Amino acid sequence: MMLAVAGGVSLTGVALVFFIGSFTPGPNNLILLMSGSRVGFWRTFPQVWGIVVGVATLLVLQGYFLAELFERLPWTYLVLRVLFTLFLLWLAWKVATSDPMERGEQKGLLFPIPFGFWRSYLFQAINPKAWVIVGTIITNYSSGDADVVALEAVVMAVVSMPLSLLSASLWSLFGVGLRGWLGDARRARIFNVTMAGLLVVALALSFT
Repeated sequence: MMLAVAGGVSLTGVALVFFIGSFTPGPNNLILLMSGSRVGFWRTFPQVWGIVVGVATLLVLQGYFLAELFERLPWTYLVLRVLFTLFLLWLAWKVATSDPMERGEQKGLLFPIPFGFWRSYLFQAINPKAWVIVGTIITNYSSGDADVVALEAVVMAVVSMPLSLLSASLWSLFGVGLRGWLGDARRARIFNVTMAGLLVVALALSFT
C-alpha cells in the first residue's frame, strides 16, 4: 500500500529514495567509518545524531526556503556547489595525509574526529550528497503546491530520520569492526588513502 501525505505525495517513494541514498557511500558515511575505527561507536554516536537531525533540517529548509531562492536566483545553486566541492576536496586531502596510526581524537582536520553533534549537524550544509538527495526528494515527491510544500517537507524529514539513524549507526559500526585490522601502520595508511579516494568518488557521483 502506498502511503501518502498532503497532495498525494508518496511517502513510500520518499523512503525508498532516502534509503538508497543514505546507505550508499558518501562524505557522511566515509567519515563515520573513519571515526568508528579511531574512537569507537559511542564516541561517534553524537555525530550520528548530528547527521540525523542535520539532514532532516536540510529537508525542511530546502522545502521551505531554498527552492524559492534557487528558482529566483538559479546561479546561487552552482556557486554553492562549487564552494562545497572545493572544501570536500581539501577534506579528502587532509584525510589522506593524516597520521595512519592515530587512534584517539584527530585534531588535524578542520572538523576533528570525532565530529561531535554540532559539527556533524552543520556539515550537512556543505555536504553535496545530502543536498542532492534532499533536492531529489523535494523536486520529485512534493506536490509543488506552495500552500502545502512546507508541511510536506516536514513530513518527509520525519520519514528520513529513522533511515538516517540506521544507516549512520551501521557505518560507524563498520568502522569499529576494522579497528583490529588497522593496527598495522601500512594497512592503516592504505585505509586513509582509500577513504580519501572514496570521498572524491562519492563527490564526483553527486554531480551525475
